[in-house]
Amino acid sequence: MTRLVSRKKEGEALPRYVYRGQEFFKLFAGMGWPHGKERGAIVVIGETFEQVPEMGRFTLAVLHEDARVSVENLSSEALKEFMESYCLREIYGDPRESSVVTMPPFSTKIEKVDHCIDFIESYLSREILWLGQDAALPKYLKRLKPRIKGERTSSYPLLNAWGYALLAAEVYQTPTIGQEPSPPRQTISLHDYDEFR
Repeated sequence: MTRLVSRKKEGEALPRYVYRGQEFFKLFAGMGWPHGKERGAIVVIGETFEQVPEMGRFTLAVLHEDARVSVENLSSEALKEFMESYCLREIYGDPRESSVVTMPPFSTKIEKVDHCIDFIESYLSREILWLGQDAALPKYLKRLKPRIKGERTSSYPLLNAWGYALLAAEVYQTPTIGQEPSPPRQTISLHDYDEFR
């Protein structure tokens, strides 16, 4: 197993994650189960801080997007390995029979295709979600837009994965008022650190 994300060493101001030289405060993963002819999907996004004039804001960037995940790679064992390689605490989605996948709060917000698309597009339109050049999401959204309102998101694994990852990022985001989060007063071990506390 290759570790793709590393944690900064103990004693740093905040336990941050590093992926390809970029630092992140938190990481969020969402997954969608295979449905019909569509394979499963997993998305990992990271929360980072962007300085803008007179203030700052959190933005989200894609670390991983895979719309062709086989059922075997969605087993609890395979997902545990995946979580370890990305230093993930949770993968959000419909748990079904998986002991690894967690349903995030307010998941009814993304239950229907049209609601989930609107939710994702709200991040894209505010330019706080940065997709890589090879991201499958934009084409996927274009293909789904003519769909009937009220259709269930679970029928579209990549949309489902994106919805869960962004919902988790919204629910568990780092609070800020125009500035980068300040370090905690006490130094805590990474083993004791709980980013959802």
